[in-house]
Amino acid sequence: MEMRDLQARIAENIKVLLAITGIRTQAALARGLGWEAAKITRLLQGKQEWTLSDIVTVGEAFRLDDPFLLTRPVTEVVGAIAPVATVNRQVTEADTRQ
Repeated sequence: MEMRDLQARIAENIKVLLAITGIRTQAALARGLGWEAAKITRLLQGKQEWTLSDIVTVGEAFRLDDPFLLTRPVTEVVGAIAPVATVNRQVTEADTRQ
């Protein structure tokens, strides 16, 4: 798999996880991660490459047992996600602190 394909897969998996968890905006995800909204936008649009640190941070936020599931097909990622309420609560709490 080429690097750009891997980068696109990670972005697509995160977009699916956003939809599944009910996190409404990329900005809400960014706040939950402690990132600037522009960073998550660049990453999801493929304008910035995902680093190992980024993958681990997002994987932990979604409570994935293995953050590197983000590099696998979306069906594997979705099957491994922790309860949606946990992810929603984390992001919602981060939102309310802003």
